[in-house]
Amino acid sequence: MTDDINTLLEWIIAYAKNKDIIKKEIKDYKILKNYVEFEMKDKKYTYYAYPELNDEILDKCSEGWVTAVCLNSKKNINFVVSNWDKLTKNNKFSLIFAHPSSNQRWIIFPYTHDKITERKTLKLGLEAMAAEVSMI
Repeated sequence: MTDDINTLLEWIIAYAKNKDIIKKEIKDYKILKNYVEFEMKDKKYTYYAYPELNDEILDKCSEGWVTAVCLNSKKNINFVVSNWDKLTKNNKFSLIFAHPSSNQRWIIFPYTHDKITERKTLKLGLEAMAAEVSMI
């Protein structure tokens, strides 16, 4: 599992730096246990690496500007569906489902997504988005 976390941490740094090419808001970053903390010009932004999502993220997802990065797997989709109500509380929280070796990903903001989707089609919608990226 440690290799998966390290792979995701490397992917997160490359992703965040690439995303910041134009705005140049990243001042510094530090890699901690299973997350990367970015110091931006006007805020702190934390990316957590969870190859497999678990209950720990349910506490972290309400802490300001937070993104959980997980592997694009059916298990992670099922976790999100099962814990949807808890994941939709923070409008600054996002989830990235990644396939690091192919640099593919899809992203959701549960707070916003919850406002525009019907609950009964949530799992089907997430599975459709996941199908656009290689599954792990």
